[in-house]
Amino acid sequence: MPIRFLPAMAVTTLLVAASASAAPERARASAALPPQAMMLFQQGAAQCPINAAGLRGSGATVTCFCPASATQDGTVWGTDTYTDDSAVCPAARHAGVIGPRGGSVTFTVQPGLGSFAGSVRNGISSSIYGPWDGSYSFSEPGVVGVIGVNTNQVAQCPATASEWRGRRSGTRCYCPPSATATQGTVWGSDIYTDDSAICRAALHAGVIARSGGAVLITPLPGRNSYAGSARNGVSTTSYGSWPGSFSVGK
Repeated sequence: MPIRFLPAMAVTTLLVAASASAAPERARASAALPPQAMMLFQQGAAQCPINAAGLRGSGATVTCFCPASATQDGTVWGTDTYTDDSAVCPAARHAGVIGPRGGSVTFTVQPGLGSFAGSVRNGISSSIYGPWDGSYSFSEPGVVGVIGVNTNQVAQCPATASEWRGRRSGTRCYCPPSATATQGTVWGSDIYTDDSAICRAALHAGVIARSGGAVLITPLPGRNSYAGSARNGVSTTSYGSWPGSFSVGK
């Protein structure tokens, strides 16, 4: 099995810095988080730690925020259940609880496992590993953004659903009022081409009002034709064959 090195934890407010040096084995000692930091995490008020090693053995359920900049960088070991030194925000993206735009996540600290399976999901590759002393998993795995429905708990919807083409699970995201008023183009009725403006399509479908709200976007295969119509103040356009589609729900 290849040697792994535990990345150094960043120094952030109220967190204890724990730097791991490159060594033949991954360091198994972890610095416990101070009570003030734990309180912020439990309230969902803090940015997520780089990893969960400092929470090992606590059994804590933590809610924290992943900025978009933190969703890509960092090593991840495991699938659905991750080693506690795996980078939290990329692991959350791998699990499907957030997308590349980030958002709030909730994870629960768990005991170690005898092995961790690697996989590729949602643009993140995780690695295989053997026994490790601590782990964690996320709430509602495999569905982006289902942790909550308010603006602070799910990421804002992207302009279109084309980045989710081929995904099997639905994605929950938030449409702000400004996005329902934007003159984005929409093709189809009830089922829309995946390059249609998501929030305008949601308004057309009657899932949200002009005040916006949370929507569930379900990717679908392409269709041979899409019928246009006028609903709820939004006019959509007819189109022929297109390789990807989506529907909108609550």
